[in-house]
Amino acid sequence: MAKVQTVQIDNEISPADVYQAGADDQVMLSGLYRWSPTPYSRRFEELRLDVDGSWPQMTASGMIRNSATAVLSWIARLSSQGGDVWEGAIWYKHGAGALLPHTRVHISVTRNPVPTQQIATVTYSGAGVEVSRVFRYQSRYFHPVQFEFDVAEGEKATLSVATCAHPNRPPSLPCETLTIQEVYRRAGFRVSTSTPGIPVPLMGAGADVLWSDQEMHDAMQTYWSRFADKPKWALWTFFASLHEPDTPSEAPENLGGIMFDSIGPNHRQGTSIFVDSFISQPPSSDPNSAAWVRRMTFWCACHELGHA
Repeated sequence: MAKVQTVQIDNEISPADVYQAGADDQVMLSGLYRWSPTPYSRRFEELRLDVDGSWPQMTASGMIRNSATAVLSWIARLSSQGGDVWEGAIWYKHGAGALLPHTRVHISVTRNPVPTQQIATVTYSGAGVEVSRVFRYQSRYFHPVQFEFDVAEGEKATLSVATCAHPNRPPSLPCETLTIQEVYRRAGFRVSTSTPGIPVPLMGAGADVLWSDQEMHDAMQTYWSRFADKPKWALWTFFASLHEPDTPSEAPENLGGIMFDSIGPNHRQGTSIFVDSFISQPPSSDPNSAAWVRRMTFWCACHELGHA
């Protein structure tokens, strides 16, 4: 049985949100690595390495936590130095700058067929005293995330697509049934999905049955099983008919989806897909209109979730 490594998420240790290297972890170099001076220290560093697997971004990012309040995040663009070695400039930092005065990072991975024994040696340089850390592999996933998909009365959620159902597609496209969850797993997230609740009553949209941002925010607070007014790795997706236009001159059908949650101190927890908008209107000459609509709705949902 793989050893479970707990990590600190949003200033809380959550037993439900743990990283675990297990049967679904292919032997990859990309993934989450962790360093701490002692096994139970509240001081730790995380490394997220993206250099192989599906569509590698040739990027490393990290988080350094020295206390409950002293935290820094960083991102570096990498170039290969041959073998399992990369280096590059740290182009972004946010937080307590004193935790990382350096401007460059050098990363060397030592492969191991047992994922939990794989290590990454990271050397920070370019300013201050050069520092090296040995990070231990935690998971092929960068972070856990939790999705919930709910619908308005009379609507259905589109959570999967048959990639070869429509004849207009790239010849090299693999034929499979692709889910939203799998799209984000391939992007590096350990996705879990909560059970959807009851359909959201249309009375929440008012007399015009068009959903405003405020009405969707109210529905999110009421019907999302994991709603909490604080940052967390969870997202609510709402499939509804149409959005209320911002101006009278706009047509409701013009908006296919929106990240509507900009109310209050904690934003980007809720997104909506409008299934009766332009994404439901295939070209008149389309050879498979049903597949066109399903693919557009699926694409719109994946796109809007990506704004979180």
